[in-house]
Amino acid sequence: MEKGMKDTRLEQRLQREMQSLYGNEGFTSEMDDSSASLFLEWAEHQVRQVVDSTAGVEDAAADEVMYPRMKAMRRMARFVNQALSGQGETYDLAEKIVAQARILYGEAFVEPDINRIQSLLSLSKTEPGLLFQTLRHLLEGETNGK
Repeated sequence: MEKGMKDTRLEQRLQREMQSLYGNEGFTSEMDDSSASLFLEWAEHQVRQVVDSTAGVEDAAADEVMYPRMKAMRRMARFVNQALSGQGETYDLAEKIVAQARILYGEAFVEPDINRIQSLLSLSKTEPGLLFQTLRHLLEGETNGK
């Protein structure tokens, strides 16, 4: 397959996934504008990484590879939204977020202390922007042992 064709397929995948991201208002329904912006910045980065991991892969196989990670990202967004709206127990949501992070980040993910995430989620209604920034740090800061 020619390089230009690979780039076009990759760009089409990226465009499709970005449309899906921005087309779902449920991801940010409980977030203020600042928090939503932080979330969407993180989500765009994740979408790009997932799509880039399929370079040189045929479309059907790429969709199969991307599906679990994209689904995990969407689920994480829903769980964060539930925490922001006060729905659900913080411990359960913390466990669910970490379970999805394992799928999204893959082998490099080092699981953070669940109690730290639970404590963070319990404070979510007072500082939603801080919640997302800290959660991102806890999840990504634990990637590759950092």
